[in-house]
Amino acid sequence: MRNIKSRIFSLCVLIATSVAAMHAQQTTLTIDSLFAEMPDSVLPYLSRNNRLDLIDFSKASMKAVVTNSFDEDCEMEQLADNYLRIRLNGCSIVEMKLKKADRLLPDSSEYMLYMLKTVGCETKHSVLYRYTSRWNSLGEEQIQISNPQELMERKMPVTDEEQDILTNISRTMTIVGHLDGETDWMTVEPCLSGCTTDEKRLVEEKITLKTFKINLK
Repeated sequence: MRNIKSRIFSLCVLIATSVAAMHAQQTTLTIDSLFAEMPDSVLPYLSRNNRLDLIDFSKASMKAVVTNSFDEDCEMEQLADNYLRIRLNGCSIVEMKLKKADRLLPDSSEYMLYMLKTVGCETKHSVLYRYTSRWNSLGEEQIQISNPQELMERKMPVTDEEQDILTNISRTMTIVGHLDGETDWMTVEPCLSGCTTDEKRLVEEKITLKTFKINLK
């Protein structure tokens, strides 16, 4: 009798473990599956076939390039389980980061998706979009620093005139973000927008441009 009870108990444990494993398998998402099912309106540049081709090429270790709807080359530069990076064209980059939410989201999703769009060639700026894993929007925000001068650290003394120039530069600086495929941090750095050659030279000689890390929430 004891052996029968022991076998029944072992069988119950095995069934419970299998069910839990199946449930975990079903609820574990990867960035490529979400990218494939992404609504076309999120990135009108890319059709569903474009997205599937990029995924297939990348997984096959091939150069992942397709022609987008504006007849431009679009390249998937990196693909991991929870991160991808795509160059939509010469002046536009999209990064996506998948993260398990610390709470159940309004539409009952367990995962949150961050999408960082960086646009511009000389003058760049980034916008961070948040979605549930069901592609319901959770809002967006411009990447900004309240005091841009915090990103400029003097490495040499400056004159009053040079300080005035640097102050004006800080007012026109834009902020560029970069998502990290390994951690839940976003790195932000300054982009010198509309600076003359002399102004850029002044920054290079007298200033160290700093970067910051922001935890994704």
